[in-house]
Amino acid sequence: MRVYLADLANQLVELDNKSIPIGVGYVGSYCKKVYADSVEVIIFRTFDQLRKAVLDSPPDIAGFGSYDWNSNLSLKAANFIKGVNPNCITVMGGANVEVSPKDNVVFLESHKQIDCLIYGDGEYAFAALVGAAIGAHEKGENPIKSVKQAAIDGIRGLDSGELLMGLPMNIVRDMDEIPSPYLTGLFDDLLNDPNLMPIIQNVRGCPYLCKYCVSGSQSGKVRHFSYERITSEIEYLRKNAK
Repeated sequence: MRVYLADLANQLVELDNKSIPIGVGYVGSYCKKVYADSVEVIIFRTFDQLRKAVLDSPPDIAGFGSYDWNSNLSLKAANFIKGVNPNCITVMGGANVEVSPKDNVVFLESHKQIDCLIYGDGEYAFAALVGAAIGAHEKGENPIKSVKQAAIDGIRGLDSGELLMGLPMNIVRDMDEIPSPYLTGLFDDLLNDPNLMPIIQNVRGCPYLCKYCVSGSQSGKVRHFSYERITSEIEYLRKNAK
């Protein structure tokens, strides 16, 4: 199963976001932890790199981190992928995904190139989606329809005008349960790009409930990566980042 994950930066003149895409990296590293060699996971920061990879080896699943600065670009990229492989399952997560099911219906009806949405922490839900897709391929079933009709927890998809969704997915409470995309080598190709700056996340969540911020609508519990993990990532970057 070939999985492409992209948090795309615009590059009209130069990259407008020069950081390593840590969010989709966590999703990819957890997916690899669950399925090991059953999945190939590649992370992308630019559309040019994604486009070349899609033309060379089209993905079975494409996931996008959607934010205000790249939502249109992500939708265009998903449309391009669907043109190359209509059976690719396209998934969108990130801060732009609305919590309201009614808003999800409006979005999915307006953007047919997106099959499924993930709200909140994406690691568990995306891994469950990949598992359902693997099962559908093994049975010779339509992967997109199978994933939608499975009503996976944390996943929302539109099928014949009906929003199919499972229960809200639990947040990740033990952050070290997610393997480091640095220490596992998932980011090694990106670390060779001198235009990209590594970033390290040491906490997730926020104790406040600000209405203007996406974190305010999610769990208020602050969750920490371990000190040992963070120091190991810093040492790895010291030795391997360009």
